[in-house]
Amino acid sequence: MNRLTRITAILIQLQSKKIVTASEIAGRFEISLRTVYRDIKTLQESGVPIGSENGTDILLLKDIHYTNNDYSRRNKCSNCFRKINSKPRRHFLD
Repeated sequence: MNRLTRITAILIQLQSKKIVTASEIAGRFEISLRTVYRDIKTLQESGVPIGSENGTDILLLKDIHYTNNDYSRRNKCSNCFRKINSKPRRHFLD
């Protein structure tokens, strides 16, 4: 299994349960704890909010809280995409 596939699978595993241990991930993917923590660091650096309990190997996804400004931006983008998709397309190959 390549690294990208494994990191994606780790993210899916973290999403499927409230609490996952690093040992559990290491056992499932047959990798060392050091590799698990390296992969978790990669996910965190890419913006995935992963928390841990100090002194344990417990990992969990943190709750994400959106502001009104975030919702406003999302709605503007959605409206823009709707407008783009509703316009007739020209066929340049005709």
